[in-house]
Amino acid sequence: MKVLELKLTEIEPNADNPRRDFPAQHLVDLAEDIKKNGQRNPILVSLKDGKYYLIAGECRIRAFRLNGDQTIMASVYNDLSEEAFDTLAIQDNIFSLSLSPIETGIALLHAQNKHKRTQEDISKRMGKCQKWVSNSLSLVKKIVPEVQELIRNKTLKQSFARLLKRVPRDRQKVIADYIVQNRTCMSGAEFYIKQQLDQSTITPDVRRLIAVFSKGAFILGQISARYSDQKQELPKGLASELSKACLEYSKVKDQLTMWILHSAATDQDLQNKSN
Repeated sequence: MKVLELKLTEIEPNADNPRRDFPAQHLVDLAEDIKKNGQRNPILVSLKDGKYYLIAGECRIRAFRLNGDQTIMASVYNDLSEEAFDTLAIQDNIFSLSLSPIETGIALLHAQNKHKRTQEDISKRMGKCQKWVSNSLSLVKKIVPEVQELIRNKTLKQSFARLLKRVPRDRQKVIADYIVQNRTCMSGAEFYIKQQLDQSTITPDVRRLIAVFSKGAFILGQISARYSDQKQELPKGLASELSKACLEYSKVKDQLTMWILHSAATDQDLQNKSN
């Protein structure tokens, strides 16, 4: 590797640049810093087939253009393999803290798919632990793009991603919007998500039970209409059975009433926490 002064027009852009965002104010500040203090670190390029391909340093190139500069200092690598090229691009951005968590996840997933690598392979190449790789990948594998965008533009804090990964993909955006709109704290979001997950599991069973319960109430009403309202005697032995059924029905009714009241109180508690 050697350091050369290259013309900006000689450098081919990196089509797979891990960094996706280039905020205008950041570029203006960087350009001003370079004008005042000079270029602190050379950009990274790969020389292949007589052309210079940018590995890392897109922001610095844009800042130099803002300043009207024509050349830039570059560390030149010769004939890098595609995998070595991609690894350097990700590493440089990670170590300079240039990538958002979502950009990191997208870059690692692209490298994993492109080069057919395991998480363990990637962790060794990046000099990171496997858990870090797993967490970064899960942001883009388990979180829907709409929620990724909320995290990327800082509308939603990344810390909420840990909770949203447990939510079915078709419900993540709705819950994320609720968290953002209500400015929900972490504990409030955890409580809300738990309630939503419990509800999605319990609701079908509860509805079936309500249907059975309603059918039982209808049958008891029919018995009442046939015998009690017409002042007819119950068949022998049926009186004790009916008495037991009515007692059980009364117990279930009381339990259901308590559950409804508890659910209403839980909803109110959730509203208080989110506010």
